[in-house]
Amino acid sequence: ILKKMKKGITINQVINAFHLANKYDISTTASFIVGYPGETERDIQKTIDLAKKINPMLAHFSICTPYLGTDIYTDSIKNGWIINSAWDRWSPYSDTSVLKTEYLTPDDVIRLRKHAYYSFYLRSSYVLRCISRIRSWEQFKLYINGLLAVLSISKFKKDNHET
Repeated sequence: ILKKMKKGITINQVINAFHLANKYDISTTASFIVGYPGETERDIQKTIDLAKKINPMLAHFSICTPYLGTDIYTDSIKNGWIINSAWDRWSPYSDTSVLKTEYLTPDDVIRLRKHAYYSFYLRSSYVLRCISRIRSWEQFKLYINGLLAVLSISKFKKDNHET
């Protein structure tokens, strides 16, 4: 999938970079895309496993969004993967997916994204790591707000598929 996305990096490079950052207690953020054409449920689980392995302080799981002018947009048009042409619904951070690929439905992508957030942020090792970093009331409130945000990831609504 990284090659299809033309990322120009390997998983080992990612692992090594995060290992060094974590070794020197550098706060890190990692961003992942789920629902890329060609990706399977197993691939997404591998992405979640990688997120846990590299252990960033923050992880974002975005929905693949085929923006106009990109290769993925061209491929999506050619293959009929775009199931929602309402541009106002096109956001990698929304609770909808505008793609139905060869292996994943929009519902699959939303379910797997929710699973990614829950399984990453609700790990006991992650929660303990956050607790150990709390140094002020403001930080405590920040972590509580983050927890509430993870817990409030909305359920996917069928009406968001309509074109």
